Amino acid sequence: MADSTPIDTTPPAATPDYGTTEPLVGGSVNDADVVGAWKADVFGCFSNLWPNCAMSLVCPCVSLAQSLHRVGIYTYQTTLAVLAFLYVVTWAASYMVADLSQGLGTSSPQSMPWTELLVLTNIVYLVFVITTRAKLRRLMHIPGSYLEDICCSFWCQCCVIAQMATQVDAYTAGECNFGPKDTLPGYAV
Repeated sequence: MADSTPIDTTPPAATPDYGTTEPLVGGSVNDADVVGAWKADVFGCFSNLWPNCAMSLVCPCVSLAQSLHRVGIYTYQTTLAVLAFLYVVTWAASYMVADLSQGLGTSSPQSMPWTELLVLTNIVYLVFVITTRAKLRRLMHIPGSYLEDICCSFWCQCCVIAQMATQVDAYTAGECNFGPKDTLPGYAV
C-alpha cells in the first residue's frame, strides 16, 4: 500500500551558508594577502628598513598599535595609551633605580621596590607582545606554536613587531606615518 503522506513541494527557504558568508574580524578579502603563512620571516624586517624596521625599533608602541588596529583586535588609541603608560612606568622605575643606586655599583635596599616594578613592567610588555603575535597567528591561520611566539618575542621583539606589521600591511613602504591605517575588512573562513 502506498504512503498517503503529502510531499512538500515548496522550495526550502534560503538559508545562509555561514562558512562562506559570515565575516571574521582579523582577515583580509584581498587575494594578494597571505593567509596561512607569514609574509616575512622573523628577520624579514631588514627587507624594509624604512619605515618598518625603524618604526619597530625606535617606536615599537606605534607599530604595535597600528598592527592591532589594522586587524581590529584593539583600537589604535587604546593600544597606544596602554603601551605609553607601560613605557612611562618603566622609565620612571629605571630612573629611580639608577638614582638610588648612584655610586654604589649595586642596587641599594631602597631601590628594590623600583627594581621589582621595572622587572614587572618588562614582563607585562613581553607577555603583551607574545599574546599579540599568538592572536595574529590564529586570526591569519598561520601554523606555529605558543613556544615559537615566546622565543621569537623574547629574543627579538622588534623583529616580531615588524613581522606582524608586514603581515597586516600596517605601513606604507617608504612613508613614515604615525597614524593607523583602516581596519581590514573581515574575511570568510
